[in-house]
Amino acid sequence: MSTQTENAIINVTARDGETYQIGPELVTLKVPVAESNGHYLVIEVNTPPGGGPPLHTHPSDEVFFVVEGEFEFPTIQDGQHVSVKASAGETVNIPGNAPHSYKNIGSDYGKLIGVLSPGDDMEGFFREGGLLYTSLPSKPGLDSAPDFPRMMAAAQKYGMAFLPPES
Repeated sequence: MSTQTENAIINVTARDGETYQIGPELVTLKVPVAESNGHYLVIEVNTPPGGGPPLHTHPSDEVFFVVEGEFEFPTIQDGQHVSVKASAGETVNIPGNAPHSYKNIGSDYGKLIGVLSPGDDMEGFFREGGLLYTSLPSKPGLDSAPDFPRMMAAAQKYGMAFLPPES
């Protein structure tokens, strides 16, 4: 992991960062909140086809840049379930506490870069709710079941709320 001194520019290599398995996804903390002087968190998300979290809210604002694949970003607007689609090269902005999710609608693994501000809520969730990888695989291992009670406890602790799916 990179280290930062006051006013120093850091380079985070492609293999740097703490990686956590959250469900079938890998989330790598590329720039933890402490390295941005508390301003934001930068993550890389590798998602299998069909993968993505359930509809939820959290306090941090979030911006996703689609690096690889095609994603759908469901939300609720004016009481209606709607979705925005985004492909490689496109960016999706999600205000804090807005109901949202994402789903990889492609046929192969997709990759997102996310910036969350302030991000401390979600960093805490990933660290406490996820399974830390000590050696980074190229793709998430689907043979280990998520620890749902741990994930739900971390979600509650850090202000995440899960919403019912569309009926």
